[in-house]
Amino acid sequence: MYLYINFSTHSPIWIYNEIFFHFGTHIYIFIIGLLFGFVYKKTGSLWSVIILHALYNFFVTII
Repeated sequence: MYLYINFSTHSPIWIYNEIFFHFGTHIYIFIIGLLFGFVYKKTGSLWSVIILHALYNFFVTII
């Protein structure tokens, strides 16, 4: 069950990154995906992940 959840979370990211392959980007996106998955598993709410992703996008845009 955990393999299925993990693969379904990260497979679109790996497919998208095949077009723009940078090894550092793969690691960075994998860690962010694990963080979002961890937050979802702990809270059980997709809204917490959506808010976290929006805050992440906001701070990346500012920097």
